[in-house]
Amino acid sequence: MTGRLGLRGRLMLAIVPIALLATSAAAIGIFSFEATRKQQNTVSEQAIPALVTGQQLYAKTDSLTAIGRMVAAAENEDAVNAAASRLEAVENAINDDIGRLGQLNVDADILNNFSSKTGQLSNNIRLLTDTRMSLFQTGQKLNELVEQNSKAAAAIELVANEQTSAAFDALNTLLDVNALDVQNMGDLRANAFQVPATGDQVLAADTAELLDRVKFRADPLLTQLQKGIEHIADTDEKAGAQKQFDIIHTNLSPNTPQNLFNLQSKRLETLASVEAILAQNNDISGDIAR
Repeated sequence: MTGRLGLRGRLMLAIVPIALLATSAAAIGIFSFEATRKQQNTVSEQAIPALVTGQQLYAKTDSLTAIGRMVAAAENEDAVNAAASRLEAVENAINDDIGRLGQLNVDADILNNFSSKTGQLSNNIRLLTDTRMSLFQTGQKLNELVEQNSKAAAAIELVANEQTSAAFDALNTLLDVNALDVQNMGDLRANAFQVPATGDQVLAADTAELLDRVKFRADPLLTQLQKGIEHIADTDEKAGAQKQFDIIHTNLSPNTPQNLFNLQSKRLETLASVEAILAQNNDISGDIAR
């Protein structure tokens, strides 16, 4: 029967006999003033404090579980820190209650098990806190790189627009300018326009498979973007566009160390870790609560 009980139920079963022993002693010595006095002392000094402390321990364990949920639901680093700041105080209070129950002769094996389970919860919450912080930092870095790419792409679009206008002017005045310049700058502008959209697709990819699909299109886009820059007629404009391309290449190429794809992959792995920790916490909480 006790195999189906969680730690709370087993703890209660360990506390109840303290009161029952006191009651039995009173029944046996009902006509004995000394026996009745001892029974009253046992109830007031052991049974009642054990029951009260047990209830307090349940409430503090619930607080521990709530801290884990608050950390998991936090939307920024400040919220994570605010939730986690309560952890040590709750841990200390739980340990005090377990120590008090030990002094009241509650079964040591049950208390040790309770201590082990709440310790696992605490360790998981600390791990969850670190994981959530890493998640926020990765997300912040991702957004920064996407913003960098968007600005760089906008600068390249501007150059392409200016070079397209210059090519059109040359054609209109019948100067000896290759009409392909207009097409090349149009292609450059179109490819630069795809850069911010690609960054958004990376951020939106919530599985490794979707991320790989976006990655597959990155290299051809970068190749076409580089070719377009090589067709810029103005030397200074070409140099400026090349600098912007280098930023985009660093952030978007799957072959660079700290690119958008690696960061998003890390973010997805971190999210999976958060889910795994939460699932483990739910299992531990279930073991305690039944």
